[in-house]
Amino acid sequence: MIGDEFLSQYPQDKKAPEVLFQMAYLRYLHHDNKLAYQSFWKLVQKYPAHTTATYAGLLLLDILNQKSDYSNMIAACKKLLSTSQLTQEKFKGEVSDILRKSELQQIAALEADKQYEAAGKAYLAYDQKYGSQDLALKEKALFNAAACFSQAGDSEKALGTREAFLKQFPQSKLRADLLLQVAKSYEAITDFAKAAHYFELFHREYPQHAQSQESLRLAGFYFWGSGQRDRAEQTFGISKKIPRLQRHHQQRSTRIL
Repeated sequence: MIGDEFLSQYPQDKKAPEVLFQMAYLRYLHHDNKLAYQSFWKLVQKYPAHTTATYAGLLLLDILNQKSDYSNMIAACKKLLSTSQLTQEKFKGEVSDILRKSELQQIAALEADKQYEAAGKAYLAYDQKYGSQDLALKEKALFNAAACFSQAGDSEKALGTREAFLKQFPQSKLRADLLLQVAKSYEAITDFAKAAHYFELFHREYPQHAQSQESLRLAGFYFWGSGQRDRAEQTFGISKKIPRLQRHHQQRSTRIL
């Protein structure tokens, strides 16, 4: 190409960065991604202060994204962010956002490969690293971590992560499902006091939910089963239901034994 000849003869010419960008962009438009990628990187490395360098950086990331090459996307983002001449705040913000999302996609690949324990730990590490920067991604990371630990059979970590989620995201659209999951988890390990707390909390926060009345009923049973008879009576609203609760609790105890 004529551009290649120009660059080989006049690499220091003030028009060189613009020529290199135009060549790379034409290759990008014609899906010659390998050469386009190499040219964009050459521009960033050789002419980082030029106005086209930031565009080149974003386009080379797009080429990697098209291949779902998240490992190299992460490396490229870190390299771009460490290039001292690329100081534009908007560019740095965009690359930082791409970096966070690429790391999340890389963890999702572990999950897709059924490496659930590793994925769960990676989601928690991700939360520690980026949680304060992007609450939407933090919410997704914590939710996915709990799901991965559950898939891995680590019910203790799954439960702890779900409780952490409920504390940190009280307005989440996922809250109703997680409240029920936590309540049922405590029910499964016969921690009746905590099971009652979460079933009652679910009923109080979602009174119109299809499972609300059943949750209230279970809260009453488990308040009674944990020795909190006043709470059981308050939950049901009338004391005459208590004997029925006692019979139910005795029947459950007999079945468990």
